[in-house]
Formats: sequence, C-alpha cells, structure tokens
Amino acid sequence: MLKVEPSEYYPVVDKLFASKLAEALEALGVKVDDISVLVEPAERTLHLRFEIAASKHEGFLPIDIEDAAEGILDKLIDEANSSFGRLYSVEFTVDDLRIREASKKEKSPGERLIVNGPEEFENKLERLGRGLIITLREWGVEFSTLTLSVPSNGTEEIKVVLKTLKRLSQAEKDSLKKALKGKTISFSRTILMGEYPVEVRILDPEDKALARVMQEEKSVEELVRELVQDEDVRELLNVLGKSPPEL
Repeated sequence: MLKVEPSEYYPVVDKLFASKLAEALEALGVKVDDISVLVEPAERTLHLRFEIAASKHEGFLPIDIEDAAEGILDKLIDEANSSFGRLYSVEFTVDDLRIREASKKEKSPGERLIVNGPEEFENKLERLGRGLIITLREWGVEFSTLTLSVPSNGTEEIKVVLKTLKRLSQAEKDSLKKALKGKTISFSRTILMGEYPVEVRILDPEDKALARVMQEEKSVEELVRELVQDEDVRELLNVLGKSPPEL
C-alpha cells in the first residue's frame, strides 16, 4: 500500500519511484507491506522522505533491506532527474529513508500476495490476486510471491510479477506467462468490470532479478508522454508553474 503526503504528488511518486521500488525489492526476496512518502517542495526541488514496512522472505539469500532500498532509490532518482526532472526543471532528492520491520501479524508463511495501486482499487486487486493464486495452485505452480499493480489512476495496465520457487526453462516461462496473462484478462472482466492490457513477468531463483526489474522498458519520451497525459500530473505541473509539452 502506498501513502503519499501531500496527496497531489501521488501520481508522480507512484510512477517514478514506489511501484518500481516495491517490485525490485520483491524480486530480491523482500516483502514490502507499506510505503509512505512525505514530499517537501522547496522552490524547484522535491525532497522525499520514505518509510518502508518490509520483511525478508525465507529461503532467499540474506541481504540488508536498507542497503538494497537505498541502492534502488539512488538509481530511480537518477533516472527521474534525467528524464522527467530535466524536462520540467525539477529535481528529486531523497532526504530520509527508514525501514520498519513488518509486524508478526503482517507476516504469513507460504505464498504471498502483494497489491500496489490506488486505495479504491486495493480490494479489487486482492480479489483478482486470490483468484489467480487458486488457479496457480490448480496448475501445480510452486511460487513464493504474486504481485499485482496498476497505475495511480487504475485504468491503464495491470502488471503481474510471479516469483517461482523452482527454476523454469524459457519454454516453461513462456507457457506460464501466456496462461497467466489469459487468466488475468479473464478475471479482470468480472472483477474490474473491464478488459485491461496485462503485462506478466515470471522470475525464478536463478534470474538476475534486480537487473531485469530495473531494466527500462520505455524510452524517456514514452515515459514523459505517459506522465503528461495523466490529469493528476497535469495539475501538479500547474502547481510547479509548468505546462505539459506538446508531444
């Protein structure tokens, strides 16, 4: 779950930082329960303060969660400043990063479902995720984590990341990816009352997980185009004294 204060910064924080951070940490074996971000604007600089509730999955290589999160955020900050920030003369900086150990109540053994999206979409994503988990069990797929995320406005795309417990051949990954995508589209028609584009990523224990989840799948121009078409982002740009460019 993502919380951003002030709330008008939610779209930018979600698209540029929170979603990618949660996905990268999850691929490294870290369960992210909550991300809270305080945004403090000062002239053309947006100072970000992160607090992350997280815990380590059993069976993964031991890592320091704070070091991992700091490294990922450094990369995301560089990318944001060189694309969105350069275009609008805005600079992002992380002033504070705190990692809070998820409580025992938040932890649960076995398969885990993580959803990331606007608050009004969380229940629907959880229902969708539970349906997919039942399907994966029926298929005999052994996995540690299923992550579902949607953009801040909840209307563009459903991203599905499945972390399997066993190594899969490329053919097995391709087959599972196709089947899981089909099920997600089918379930979304009923649960989300619409058919959304679906992106599926399958990660197994031998994947170079961090490199894959951090790989840019869109050019800077495509990322900016997506952002400036978001009405919430447009309002934020007005606050910053900038108008979206014509792309």
